[in-house]
Amino acid sequence: MLRQLAPAFEHVIVQLNGTTRSTQQTGMVEKPTMSRIYKALFVLWLLLLLPWIVIAPLSAMMFDAPPTIGVYVGFWTILTYPVPVVIAALLRKKAPASVLLPFLNLAVFGILAVTGK
Repeated sequence: MLRQLAPAFEHVIVQLNGTTRSTQQTGMVEKPTMSRIYKALFVLWLLLLLPWIVIAPLSAMMFDAPPTIGVYVGFWTILTYPVPVVIAALLRKKAPASVLLPFLNLAVFGILAVTGK
C-alpha cells in the first residue's frame, strides 16, 4: 500500500522506494529559515524603491498644509527611505538582521498616521 492514513488523520505515513517516514517527524512543508526570511525582506525593500521614485518628489506637497513637526518628520521619513535600504544592502552579509532596518521608516510613518500629526 502506497499510503496509510491513521483513522484520526493525526498522522500520515508515506512509503516511497521502500523507506517509511512520518510527516509528523519530518514535516511536509519546509520551515523557512531566518536567512530565507531576511532575503525575502530585502527583496521586498528593493521592490518598494520603485514606487518611492514616484512618491518621494510628490512628498513635498505635504507642505501645502501648515508646517508642523509631523509634516517635517513625514517628509524626511519618506525622503530618506533609501538610506536604510542601502545600509541593509551593505551589511546584510555580515549582519543579516540589518535588513530589518527599513522597518524604522515604516514605523515612524505609521506612528504619524495613527497620531494624526
